[in-house]
Amino acid sequence: MSATKIINVLKDDSFDEILDLFTSTPADEVIFVLPKRARAFSKEEHFKHLREEANKSDKEVSFLCSNPDLNDLAKQYRFDVLLSRSPEKKRSKAPSDAPINVVNQIEELYGEPITTEDSVKVEDAVVLHDDYEEPEVVTTRMEDITHRKAEEPQHVQVAARREREAPVEISPSFQSDKLEHRAINEIRGIWAEEPRVVSRRSYASTHSAGHGYKKGLAGLLIAALLVGGAIVYVSTGSAQISIIPQSQSLDFQLKASAVNSISSVDTASNRIPGQLFTIQKSITASFTATGFKDVAQKARGTITVYNELSSAQPLIATTRFSSPDGLIFRTLTAVSVPASKTENGKVLPGEASVQVIADKAGQTYNIPAGSFTVIAFKEKGDTEKFQKVYGKSSAAMHGGTSGQAKVVTESDYNAAKEALNKELTGTINQELNSEVEGFKVLSDSLIKFGVPEASAGIDEAADNFTMTLSGTLQTIGFKEADALKLVQNYVENQYHLVTLPEKLSVSYDQPRPDESGTVMGFTLSVKGPGFAKIDSSKVITALLGKKEADIKTYLKDVPGVKSAKVVLSPLWVRSVPKDAAKAQIRLEY
Repeated sequence: MSATKIINVLKDDSFDEILDLFTSTPADEVIFVLPKRARAFSKEEHFKHLREEANKSDKEVSFLCSNPDLNDLAKQYRFDVLLSRSPEKKRSKAPSDAPINVVNQIEELYGEPITTEDSVKVEDAVVLHDDYEEPEVVTTRMEDITHRKAEEPQHVQVAARREREAPVEISPSFQSDKLEHRAINEIRGIWAEEPRVVSRRSYASTHSAGHGYKKGLAGLLIAALLVGGAIVYVSTGSAQISIIPQSQSLDFQLKASAVNSISSVDTASNRIPGQLFTIQKSITASFTATGFKDVAQKARGTITVYNELSSAQPLIATTRFSSPDGLIFRTLTAVSVPASKTENGKVLPGEASVQVIADKAGQTYNIPAGSFTVIAFKEKGDTEKFQKVYGKSSAAMHGGTSGQAKVVTESDYNAAKEALNKELTGTINQELNSEVEGFKVLSDSLIKFGVPEASAGIDEAADNFTMTLSGTLQTIGFKEADALKLVQNYVENQYHLVTLPEKLSVSYDQPRPDESGTVMGFTLSVKGPGFAKIDSSKVITALLGKKEADIKTYLKDVPGVKSAKVVLSPLWVRSVPKDAAKAQIRLEY
């Protein structure tokens, strides 16, 4: 069964809107009802484009218009022209107080399309334009509009009028949006009276029996549509309530602390849960000495002393250790070497490390790593101790020189220290960031650095020197959501306003760790808007069942409301539904 779609084109409708309606309809035949002046078909290219789309979709297109120029263009592009102006019909002025509704297409009344085989007779119709031109009374035969069988001639007249719906304005400052509805909300333009046939010829009595049967079917269809329309009218309806609360600028500071020992936000004392993070790192690098001077410097190094005796062996400062070549090095401090111990039948010597210095200056003492003996035990003839108490070095002795030599300057030393400081800070913060995902940490200035250890000090002879620097970071991390909860609570108590985190600018300043490292104090600096508190449930309850005038009066008196709008739909609804489930409220900040 083919279907016919009738599209009432309004004066200001754009061609793109009309083309979208045309291409989206499943009907095989489309009838365009045009006012005398229609922007949508003001150019010849519009007819050309429509012809191309009609060919693609294999749809038949007809025009119903009183403008001879438009009719000529329609004929030029092979469209059917159903009707020209009927001069014998008297025009009537549209009433000045007519409601403005949006009715621009007649299709699928309550879900069922008007088809060419429904044998429905349609009443006389008037086309009203939104500039209230005199209506045209038009009459034509259905056989000019639809392709019916020769023995079933029908006649049709089409009516539609445009109405505008004014949205409810709640406050003078509110500019309501235009409701853009293309809906068939008035069926009386077609079905208001008993269907009748306007014809210029009569029919033989042989048609009456079959025609009566089809009239019965059409009547049942009309009755079903009217009942369905009544059900929809009384059962549908909704209200969309939008409120913009009043706002106030905020600019304040709030002292708070993150504490490792609590697990929930304490708004009374401005404390939030904290997570303790501790990171220790050390870094070593080699640097070049740049200074020169005449020096007489003794070589230095470290010896590990081993004791295979069953008792501890003390050694005084300046104890002499001899290399295999007979070069003497003396201990700088006293040391006690632990006794040996036996594990699994194997004797493990005790050991202790001690700094030594060459007996004389010069480069001769810059010897590689090796073994050492205690000279005093040999001199005393104590063979056991001489054999079981001995020393070994794991690195070369260094720094021995005499005459012109390269030395570490104060600038060399400080530059090395600064470079290690910077690199160590980056290393610690990088590891911290990998551990504290999801936490806010105030860390950059809280790293504690140890004393640098260098292989050569300031003014000591060395071509190159190494430096080692250690650092420790102990800090408290916290969840920003907990800090924002403090801000929200503070604003609510102090200003009686509501805040939205995404609209606030919050910075965390002046980190203050305590001596234990388990509490981190800081200052919250807050800027942004605060909004008046609106009780949404109370507003909805108060508006249920209220009409437009009462809605405006109530919302104007609600404290904290800057502006508001209430959109009632469908178009015939004039009050908020009494069912709270059909009323929705939205606060727009």
